[in-house]
Amino acid sequence: MMLFKSILLSCCLFAVKPGPRFRVLALAESSGHHIAYSGAAKMWLDQLAADSNFVIDYIHNTANIDSAYLSKYRLFIQLDYPPYGWKDKAARAFEQYINEGRGGWIGFHHATLLGEFDGYGLWDWFYRFMGRSGSGITLLRLHRARCGWKCRSIHYSKTSVKPST
Repeated sequence: MMLFKSILLSCCLFAVKPGPRFRVLALAESSGHHIAYSGAAKMWLDQLAADSNFVIDYIHNTANIDSAYLSKYRLFIQLDYPPYGWKDKAARAFEQYINEGRGGWIGFHHATLLGEFDGYGLWDWFYRFMGRSGSGITLLRLHRARCGWKCRSIHYSKTSVKPST
């Protein structure tokens, strides 16, 4: 009996903690007037990752994004980072990542800032990805989305209201 207790105690003391369930990549601007928002979001996301056993990595530009880089991640969070100005290689890799269903995407704030800004043209694929909604466009559609992790299909209504003049 004493031997059994010793073995059980040894197993508990040297138990290997399971690795993270998945990896998340978050893209956020590193400067600008929304930096406080990104900082608060990072603190919240870090706590969520710790509580839910996943790893989140942060980047501040798209320079290193390619298909191999994205293959490590099951979720891409675009946190206050506009869709214009991405490197071409990164844009093509992201399109492939989404089109092939290799991971999910969540965007916040400037993630959906569509149009021609700062000398950059409209990213046509991203414009379609956002349901062809953009500045000044009124849109009401019923979309159907599928979750990959133990959940059923989700139906939601997406609206974008044109500002009144």
